[in-house]
Amino acid sequence: MKIFKLLVFVCWSATVQAQVHEIINLSELFPAPNNEAPRKKDISASLKGFVTPDSIIFEIQVQDNKVLNGSGVENSDHVEIWFGFHESDFSDFIVADTRDRKPSRIFRNSIESGDNADLERFLKLGDYPPNAKVQDGATLEWLNADVPLPDKLRRETVFYGISSFACFADNRQPIQTNREKYKYMEDQLFPFDDLSKALVSRSELTSNGYKIRVALHNTCLVFAEPVTMNGFRFAVQVHDTDGKGEATTKFISSAKNNYYARPFYFNKASFPFPLNIHLPGVPDGLIQKMGLKFSMIRSGGTWKPYYYSNGPIIYAPDIMSDAGLAEYEFYPANINFTESAAGADVAWNRLDIEYDDISAFYQHEIYYTVGDSVALSSKSYRYNEEEPGDFVNSIFKLKDGSAAAVLYDYEPVDPFGWGQYGMTADEFVYIQKLDKKSGYPIFNVGQRVEATGVVAVGDPLLVKLEQVKKITYRWIKFGETFEMQVDSDSPDFKRTLQFQIGADNKVTLIK
Repeated sequence: MKIFKLLVFVCWSATVQAQVHEIINLSELFPAPNNEAPRKKDISASLKGFVTPDSIIFEIQVQDNKVLNGSGVENSDHVEIWFGFHESDFSDFIVADTRDRKPSRIFRNSIESGDNADLERFLKLGDYPPNAKVQDGATLEWLNADVPLPDKLRRETVFYGISSFACFADNRQPIQTNREKYKYMEDQLFPFDDLSKALVSRSELTSNGYKIRVALHNTCLVFAEPVTMNGFRFAVQVHDTDGKGEATTKFISSAKNNYYARPFYFNKASFPFPLNIHLPGVPDGLIQKMGLKFSMIRSGGTWKPYYYSNGPIIYAPDIMSDAGLAEYEFYPANINFTESAAGADVAWNRLDIEYDDISAFYQHEIYYTVGDSVALSSKSYRYNEEEPGDFVNSIFKLKDGSAAAVLYDYEPVDPFGWGQYGMTADEFVYIQKLDKKSGYPIFNVGQRVEATGVVAVGDPLLVKLEQVKKITYRWIKFGETFEMQVDSDSPDFKRTLQFQIGADNKVTLIK
């Protein structure tokens, strides 16, 4: 707790040294939606809020004619702090606990923020299969639908992008509330941290109520982006109970129309500096230089990256919801940073991002910075099954002293792997000569091995290969000569091609 005690001291001190930015200053809070404003002597409040790179601070002056402290949250006068991530505007979903394809499934009537998750409408007005069967429109064959039966579905609150905390007038330990609402995301990702000890509050009774100061470490956001995050959504609610043992009956909020767990209606904070949030083991400069955007969740005492998708429910191959019924899926990501060895001819940094998403192909994106300014992107070779080797994704020095990189990319015929050639892709291997911007290709290969067995080498064309079953690359002499080993079911088409990179940076076929 030493770090948070220090945080409070620094943030509340009159001699603050860190950057501090005011995010809200209200003399009066708003009533709950569809409720009349309560009498001021019953419950009213003023609010100030500030943010520093490490923390969020709220100062609330509450007027309450009777401050009550029960045994729990619902029967105690208290203040709630809510945060919302920009990726989500709502928390109402339709879910199912399953053990077939994934530990849980998360659906919605649509991805529109103005829509609601309505199970009856989801089943009756959409195209959700009532008996787990769907019909192929082309063949009229009935197929098994890869979704739970309707009786397994229920409406549930999922706190995707949301966190909430309760602080009390009697100075008891604040708590993170609603943690059970993460269950369906945790099933697909990993356990989220309990951040109840990542904030402190200090309350003091006054002649007409109480005043409370709350300092939250930025980890309390739970959902964040590294390096560049300079905004979030929030709501401060003051809850009042009418009598001991009774649940809180009314609240006032910093946000107008503060509907339950809908960040769309929260206050928006923006500030002129980024929060001090980082991806462990990855230099901030690499993320900034590449312009990378990815999301993280607080887990295991650190920030863990993830990706997600939301789109039409896929019922069966080539059959998805035409009625806009949507599924949300979350994928843990593995992000690994490496750099060139000391004394390397060319200095580079590399970031590998891997995750297994809804597509048929494992995602393995590679990002480089070379020297002081060049940023490059590539992929792991190959798209369907990674093949090791020393050629693709190597960085070297040309004879004229400039840097070059061997890069790889592919374009799947169908991202879901559907159709006759769905599990195939157009592939591109190329050598890029680098300059201060990005450079230009001095050699390239286009290959459609699985689909057509055709490989085109060079532009202009040096050689066209046919009936290719497999092609392997390797350096003969690093940075100077390399070869392509071509395998085929036909002995007549098996061959090894060798190439040389000349002093003029032109690539020629030497064998």
